[in-house]
Amino acid sequence: MPLCESCGVELEETAASCPLCGKALNGEASPSQEDLRKAEKARAGYRRRLQALEAFSVVSAIAAVLCLGIDLWITRGSLGWSLSTAVNIGMAWLLVAMPLIFFHRPWLLVATLVPGELALIFLLNVVYRLQGATGWWFVAYGAPIYLLTIGLFVAAFVLASISKVKGLNVAGIVLAAAALECFGLEAIITWAGGQGRLDFVWSPIVALSCLPLSGLCFYFHYRVMKRPLRRSLHL
Repeated sequence: MPLCESCGVELEETAASCPLCGKALNGEASPSQEDLRKAEKARAGYRRRLQALEAFSVVSAIAAVLCLGIDLWITRGSLGWSLSTAVNIGMAWLLVAMPLIFFHRPWLLVATLVPGELALIFLLNVVYRLQGATGWWFVAYGAPIYLLTIGLFVAAFVLASISKVKGLNVAGIVLAAAALECFGLEAIITWAGGQGRLDFVWSPIVALSCLPLSGLCFYFHYRVMKRPLRRSLHL
């Protein structure tokens, strides 16, 4: 009978690993029960995400087809409002499907989601143009606002992720990003609508509300919640 090279126990002829120490006959240690549980948990999560993706895709497709069919029936052969509705459904599908597909790959998620959403926003502008609207608001408003929002979201997510201790600092990051979003949003709107002129009216008011709260969150997180100060303040 073969012997285990690690502990010397006798092995069955058909044994793949040692029943005592777990060492495999090929010299590699067999996976532990904890590793097997983690692998099974990961496979179960992957199956659930696939099921959610399939269910949401079917629901989205049915909703789009129903809208197109109802529009064709009412107008007797021409498409109107259903085109923009179908594009919006596509945007919602992309927002849900991409995180499910690239669950542990954030950079692939951003690399696919951002161009896809921009393409659908542009398609929505094309649909409105076909329906009689004038102007290309995608260039003036749609793309800049979307890129600003995604950029601030990614920046806030990265800053929160690299923080060793998470707490009120995350709220501070979100509030600061919200203030910058308001400034950028008003800048884009006034620049595009005022023919190259910036006019800040409401965004400074929002910033005066968000930025002090953001600073207060950072102060409490990095100063007040420190152990020596917490003990002195009996927190």
